[in-house]
Amino acid sequence: MKRLTVILLLLLNAMNLFSQVAHHNADANNKVSGSVHVGDVITFANNSKGVVFYINPDRTGGWVVRSTDNTQTTPWWSTSGPNVEGITDVTDIKELLKDVNGYDHTAQIRSSYGTTGSYAASNSIIDFSNGWYIPAAGQLRKLYSMVSVLENMGIPAADFTKLDTLKDYWSSTERANNGAWAIRGCNTSSQNLFDANSGGQFVTVSKSTNCAVRAIHDFVMEEGSYSFLWTPTGDTIPNITVSPSSTTQYCVTVSYGGQCPSQACQAITVLPDQHNIDTVTACDSYTWHGTTYTASGVYDWMDPNPAPCQGADTLYLTINYSSHSIDTVTACEEYEWNDTVYTQSGMFYHHYQNESGCPSIDTLILTINYSSHSIDTVTACEEYEWNDTVYTQSGMFYHHYQNES
Repeated sequence: MKRLTVILLLLLNAMNLFSQVAHHNADANNKVSGSVHVGDVITFANNSKGVVFYINPDRTGGWVVRSTDNTQTTPWWSTSGPNVEGITDVTDIKELLKDVNGYDHTAQIRSSYGTTGSYAASNSIIDFSNGWYIPAAGQLRKLYSMVSVLENMGIPAADFTKLDTLKDYWSSTERANNGAWAIRGCNTSSQNLFDANSGGQFVTVSKSTNCAVRAIHDFVMEEGSYSFLWTPTGDTIPNITVSPSSTTQYCVTVSYGGQCPSQACQAITVLPDQHNIDTVTACDSYTWHGTTYTASGVYDWMDPNPAPCQGADTLYLTINYSSHSIDTVTACEEYEWNDTVYTQSGMFYHHYQNESGCPSIDTLILTINYSSHSIDTVTACEEYEWNDTVYTQSGMFYHHYQNES
């Protein structure tokens, strides 16, 4: 069985957040006391207001979006210019979503291009001196993903005006010398949603194009502590890492102060390992997953359409080889080969299994020659010469020789 390691993150934003909208006042250090939820309104020291759209998982703070939509559209910058040092230049969407350094980006833009004029980071647009700034790409994406939630929470119109989904909103994330990233409203004809609730797509826009700006602001929180209890592990920390060997459901119970506890559960399904190991001994060749192998070795095969958890199949292959010998023989009268006596010329075969257990065949190419034998019956007077020998007595005599064969 493969061990599936899963990090279970406590998503506090999704628990007990959608209570009745509350109003909070932040001090000069942007600190808010008490329990803050998404959709709450925070009034800062200079009387500017924002609506909470994101809270850090550890609840040390979060971000608000400016309560009122800026009716002015503005260029990111009026002309093409060099990249601003410190601003992320990325093209990959996943990396783009990680960029949440909007405050630093806005400060870089203002440092390079100045603090006056009608452009996105100017003081007249975003009130940077009071802590407002252009959201980075990842922050703007989080804001847009929460737009439909905020709009359905009943936030009073005096505290929140809706984002215009027909507008493109600037981020502070630079794309290139002459372009920056913006997010396009979900009602445009060229929509390409990240998911069913995303509300918009990233687009590259020329810096001189007029787009909308909706500033955001950081806040910090000072509130009571949370307690956590995980089952079945018994852990009391916010996040746990588990490696179950079988399907297991993990639950965390979260308590905050004297409030009622909340619980979230996640079942981790462990699927069986689909890795097969074949150990094979074959003669001459072996066909495995459509490939014929003629040499011993270790071979792996990856399924082109793998099921979950499926790895490579492995073949441990030993190839033994058949034997074949050819004997060419000329013999007189007869020839014995593999326990058989042959008296005629011809091609003969012997089938057997060799020491490796493989079917083998030997071949005999045989030529049989025959001896010569003649009988002479002779009557002579006094003597007789036969094959260079003179005989003077009667009898039976023999002459041995090699014939022409």
